[in-house]
Amino acid sequence: MSRWSALAVIAVATASLACEVGEGTGRVYGDLKVEGCGTKDLSNYDMAPNFFGAISVKDQLLIRIQRGGDIQEYNDNLVITVDDRRQVVDGQPIQIQLQRPPGSAPSVQPPLVRMSLSLRGTCGNGRVGPSDDPMVVLHAVRGTITFHSILRGDPSSSDTNSKRIEGFFDKVELEDPRHAEGAPARSVGTLSGEFKFFYQRGGPAQPFP
Repeated sequence: MSRWSALAVIAVATASLACEVGEGTGRVYGDLKVEGCGTKDLSNYDMAPNFFGAISVKDQLLIRIQRGGDIQEYNDNLVITVDDRRQVVDGQPIQIQLQRPPGSAPSVQPPLVRMSLSLRGTCGNGRVGPSDDPMVVLHAVRGTITFHSILRGDPSSSDTNSKRIEGFFDKVELEDPRHAEGAPARSVGTLSGEFKFFYQRGGPAQPFP
């Protein structure tokens, strides 16, 4: 059993408990240029996601959008981390940052929202082992995300309206952290997307590490 299983929360696309695990609607697409991805042209990248899930630990929310419901190491996936969902205001754009600005005082809070894109499915070889190609993970460094709705209140509540997770982001700038020591990270393009699904508490029907 995955180490997340005790906390697992899988999102479904409607209020009905009969819906398939991970069901939802959305897109993840962009213009990328990534080293270490062979000869693949990612200038019209489209993840075509069909799995939408979320994990809630206290007030932090981790959203995963990916192609396929298998474990993340086998597929492309987008992870959106909301540090404190209580601070999210519906309809208000939120700045996406990788970390606190350099030189910040200890009192400066970490970013409310962070985002990373794994291209394991597109740029990997579909296996997980010592001889596999390195995992390509791009980090969002600039841009905004807007939530129309986010998990509110008690995750175990029966109030369906409080469990809808919906939002969008447009042309968020990504950088590749794989660079020589002391050199700046490289910009590798932009990513846009949207998502809409419902959060449901319970054991996973598919792996969601």
